[in-house]
Amino acid sequence: MKGNLKILGLGGMGINVVHSVIGKLPTGEDFADYNITLMDTTEATISNYPSLQNNFIKINPTKNKNKELDGLSGERKNKLVVEDIRHNVEEFVDKLTINKNDYYVLLFSSSGGSGNIIGSILTKELLKKNANVLVVTTIDSSNYLVTHNSIKTLESLDMLSRSLNKPLLLSIFSNNNRDAISTPDSERRVNTDILKLLAILSMYVSGSTHDLDHQDMSNFFNPSNYKTFRVEPGLYHLDVGMNDISRRDDVLLSRTLLAIDREDVKLPRNILHNKTGYATKGHVEKFGENNFPMYLLYVKNKPAEIHSLLKEDLNRLEVTNRTTSLVSDENDDDLIF
Repeated sequence: MKGNLKILGLGGMGINVVHSVIGKLPTGEDFADYNITLMDTTEATISNYPSLQNNFIKINPTKNKNKELDGLSGERKNKLVVEDIRHNVEEFVDKLTINKNDYYVLLFSSSGGSGNIIGSILTKELLKKNANVLVVTTIDSSNYLVTHNSIKTLESLDMLSRSLNKPLLLSIFSNNNRDAISTPDSERRVNTDILKLLAILSMYVSGSTHDLDHQDMSNFFNPSNYKTFRVEPGLYHLDVGMNDISRRDDVLLSRTLLAIDREDVKLPRNILHNKTGYATKGHVEKFGENNFPMYLLYVKNKPAEIHSLLKEDLNRLEVTNRTTSLVSDENDDDLIF
């Protein structure tokens, strides 16, 4: 049974990333099938990508049907818009048939806007249906608003995970290198990194990897399904490791090895679970023999570390954003006003 990588581009950032990667993802019997869905509150974000128009779902107003929803321009909380989005997303998820060989990858920005709200609500609804979910999100700390929104998004997702008592798997990318603004070059770099991640996931969930079936990969996306040990709820970063990871000391949870041969590989002591699969010729041709063995790693502490760095940036930006009041004598004749 072949795996399906269901890629959802949410909001402007998500739609842009999907457009940049979709024609470059590996195809064929050694890789997963792809299903593309795009969502936003306005059609402006899809207007530049006519080839993807048929994959686009517009979030429509439900409270005030005479008024079109518009982009939120960095807002993260708007109660009426949130309720409209929630209604649309719940309808969308209700129509889905959740299968073990379906893997949902949600792409959205954490720095605010409609995609941020759509992504958060959609994550919750898919987790409630026990779907295989990976959130791929970008953070930004180039100004106060986007830094604040990125912090609150991580906190919201963590709270969501704990309220549902389910671990949540994230891959987090930064749109800027701290102290620097986001640029087209930094966005292209992020898109390239996301493309690499999606291609590797396509290999793992394809169903063609020897000794890794969909129950193995579904358990990897849903570690709470494991019967022999408990994985605490919270945020966990999905990372890709290549060749030797014996010195990685931040790996806590499941880790899946994809190797060309069956030679023993030295592993960190704190691996909780290990399932080994073996690459096909098609996989090796795509990624190159020198990139094997290849690993998917749960990194426990990285979301918290990213959150801490964002808080530092926010404190710095808060200081620089403060205005200074100039105290003058109202009776001073030199004052113009």
